[in-house]
Amino acid sequence: MPALLAVSLLWAFSFGLTKRFLADCDPFAVAAARLALAWLALLPWWRPRLLPPSEKVLLLAIGAIQFGVMYAAYNYCFGVLQAWQAALLTVITPLWVVLFSDLLERRWNARSWLAAGLSCGGAALADGRSWTDPALARGFWSMQLANVCFAAGQVAWSRWRRRGGGPPAQPNRVLCPPRGGGG
Repeated sequence: MPALLAVSLLWAFSFGLTKRFLADCDPFAVAAARLALAWLALLPWWRPRLLPPSEKVLLLAIGAIQFGVMYAAYNYCFGVLQAWQAALLTVITPLWVVLFSDLLERRWNARSWLAAGLSCGGAALADGRSWTDPALARGFWSMQLANVCFAAGQVAWSRWRRRGGGPPAQPNRVLCPPRGGGG
């Protein structure tokens, strides 16, 4: 729970920091820098040889949409929206996740729709007056593109994992030494 709290606080402050320091920067350059830093941070766990080429291409496509296009659209919206407006618009993401998931599964999950709808309703009640400004439409649609890309990536990656995608499970040799004999 402490890790979840720490990540939530970091995420909450990221809107104001992004607006203050990155709103005037090229959104594609910011997205590229952000992805490069994430790649460097995760490099110790990168094992490309464990995946077949077709899965590498699929994951590259999912990542390009979920993080590349999403970050570019997300960063663009800070040029036209206030930080709180961008944060508020992220609550629409669950609607997109439920929509994509239900379409791909060919089902209707009423509880998921209700939960996603309630989150959006709460956002609308928070400040419905400020959204009447036509100049905010670009920011709204940019944020929706970011939400759609993130939701599509989440659903695609989740389906890939459920199908058994990923490297075969191997015991951690440091934490779980082989059983029997020697050692």
